[in-house]
Amino acid sequence: MSTLARVVFALLVAATFGAFFVSQKLKNAESVAEYTKLRHYFSPNGDGVRDRDRISFKVEKADRLTVTVVDLDGDRVRRLANGVDARPERPVTVVWDGRSDDGIRAPDGRYRLQVGLRRTGRTVTIPGAFNVDTTAPKPVVVSVKPATAGPVAGAFQIHARRVGSRRAPRFRILRTDLGPPKEVARFLGRKGSQRAEWDGKVNGLPAPPGIYMVVVRVRDKAGNLGTAPAVLPPVPGQVRGKPGITVRALAAQPPVVSVRAGERVAFDVDARARAYRWDVRRVGGRKVEEGRAAPGKRTLVLRSPRGASGVYLLQVRAGRSRTRVPFLVQSRERSKLLVVVPTASWLGVDTIDDDRDGLPNTLENGGPVEWPRAYTRLPPALAAETAPLLIYLDRAGIKYDLTSDIALARSGEPTAANRPGVILAGSLRWIPRSLARRLRRYVESGGRVASFGTESMRRGMRITDDVLSRPTQATPLDPFGARLEPVAVPRTEDDGRTPLPLTALTEDSSLGLLTGSDGTLSAFGRLEESAKRPDTANAKLLTAIGQDVTDSERAKAEAKGELPREALPVLAATRLGKGIEIRVGLTEWAQRANRDGEVGQITHNIVDILRRVTPKIQ
Repeated sequence: MSTLARVVFALLVAATFGAFFVSQKLKNAESVAEYTKLRHYFSPNGDGVRDRDRISFKVEKADRLTVTVVDLDGDRVRRLANGVDARPERPVTVVWDGRSDDGIRAPDGRYRLQVGLRRTGRTVTIPGAFNVDTTAPKPVVVSVKPATAGPVAGAFQIHARRVGSRRAPRFRILRTDLGPPKEVARFLGRKGSQRAEWDGKVNGLPAPPGIYMVVVRVRDKAGNLGTAPAVLPPVPGQVRGKPGITVRALAAQPPVVSVRAGERVAFDVDARARAYRWDVRRVGGRKVEEGRAAPGKRTLVLRSPRGASGVYLLQVRAGRSRTRVPFLVQSRERSKLLVVVPTASWLGVDTIDDDRDGLPNTLENGGPVEWPRAYTRLPPALAAETAPLLIYLDRAGIKYDLTSDIALARSGEPTAANRPGVILAGSLRWIPRSLARRLRRYVESGGRVASFGTESMRRGMRITDDVLSRPTQATPLDPFGARLEPVAVPRTEDDGRTPLPLTALTEDSSLGLLTGSDGTLSAFGRLEESAKRPDTANAKLLTAIGQDVTDSERAKAEAKGELPREALPVLAATRLGKGIEIRVGLTEWAQRANRDGEVGQITHNIVDILRRVTPKIQ
């Protein structure tokens, strides 16, 4: 036999004897001590569920014991007991909270119990291990079918993964489109099944139109709780899977850009496979066309109304359900005045679940927002701000071109050479940064802009071919340099009830903004003041209206040795470079223009200034 063969043979013999002695040691340990009660998994994470492991064992002979938790390498982790008297007929019970001797939570993994026998001078490790497991399960709701349903009640089939097999998963249904998520239903799934079903009912009735999210909760064998979504309340952008459900009765998707008068325009109508009736009317005007559509007709193609530019409403009715959506019609004749409607802001606040995560995709939530998209209701800001202003222009016989902020952002307009004046008809709550810069350059090079609406142009965003994204927080400055104060209720007289009127703070009579007005207006519901602009050589305040300081306020300030408050404008016309920017920071202005002669007069003056026409008394 060679030297190498002899060495290999010796090693094999040594390994065999080693294995024999280890086996005997384990057998001896088993005969010396064995578990009578052991929880194999526990989770010392402080949630009150299986935070401790209660371990019981018995010994073969009476002895005085030292009990220690060790890891699989035999290294000490925690001394649980010292000097415990043990008898064969009486199990010894110790409790481990998952902490080491220095108070730190032990890492997840397998551990053993080591028993020191003082009388015999032996130390044995009881066969069998227990596990520290603080890792929560990560269930996920893969899909819900159908993802969109209504108006007839029906069941929703839920497919979830990683829900375990030891316990039945628990499901909750949250409604998420009416503010903070609110639970509307809950039910128990089947043990060991990845499938579940929601009957689609809330308080025994079919779920009303809205956006819902399926939440699943499971516990693993260690007691760890896992939910999908992992964070509750759910956070936009952090929801895995497709747990969203949209219940709706009727929706219609109009084009985002304006269509030429007399040309065809297509709408995507979701009437849930029902027949529907439709009609078209101009904002503030009468019905101009109507018709019916057969069940299942998704694309409705109409010929847009001829004549002057304007916003029109398509109203769709199916059974008891109805919705109205706006679309823009551009006249074939070009006008000097361009009116821009805040379509991006309308879309940005509409509660639609684009990605089926169960949360509305809005710019307020951080986006992204897909466009174009279906409306389930008329944008509130359209009715409150834009429509009244357009109704005023129509009644006054003022012609205008019409576009959306999305279309304007994707064009090269406006330029001072081809467009004398621009009206921003309503608050552009979010505005593409590139468009904001372009509007400022337009004014500085000689253009004229009038902005109607509060909280306008203070938040940026990005527009791509089909998505609005990256909305920013509000800044104190608008693109023209005005430092805006928070929207607030009007100040009051000394009685604390009567709102202070609005008066002229400064006036450039050559501009004509207050032509036909005495410069005094009754107070509005809410207002947005603008502080002095940063020092710029090319900016000059021409005419301003605001709440002036009263004699009483001056007297009180002098008595305290202080300066009275500064009167700030809520309506201001400013020369910026070669052009003029007019900002109306008053809610209800457009509505008042149709019933208040003085507000209507000033509105007409603004339009005339934009058109470079000398204002006159109407």
